[in-house]
Amino acid sequence: MQLSVSQIDFLGKIIKSQMTATEIQNLDPSLKAIWDSASSTGWAHYSAKPHAVFYLALAEIVKDQPGVDKHVELWLRGAADVNVSGRGQAEFIHEYNNAQATARDGGDVTVAEMNAISDELARNVFDNIERTSLVSTISQIAGHDAKAAADNLYGDLGVRGFDH
Repeated sequence: MQLSVSQIDFLGKIIKSQMTATEIQNLDPSLKAIWDSASSTGWAHYSAKPHAVFYLALAEIVKDQPGVDKHVELWLRGAADVNVSGRGQAEFIHEYNNAQATARDGGDVTVAEMNAISDELARNVFDNIERTSLVSTISQIAGHDAKAAADNLYGDLGVRGFDH
């Protein structure tokens, strides 16, 4: 799915924490609806986490769009949970990464490290959108964006499940 310039600008302001009250009031109606749904569906919980809000806003943009795999939307919503920490998918991902770190070098992955990786992953997804104007497929997210984040966590080891 190709995103419009206004959608890319909207996502960029979210991820960079640059959205002002005036800009929110002046948003294009379709983007305003996405922003407004944030406060009506519990997204307020994410307000201190711009990367989580980015994931959720992008999930809303791609929701039910032709040519966008449903798994992309589901992954984006799960990534928002991971980014916030303490929610269902966050606990699963943290435990998985702890097991990987322990198996590799006996170490542990802190919540701060997980948050940093999740933020980096959001930036990777956004950078790709900004560069191409396209929403990545689930394979591209796993093969490029998630692999780059995993390489930072574990080193460039050809992380199983992330390489092709």
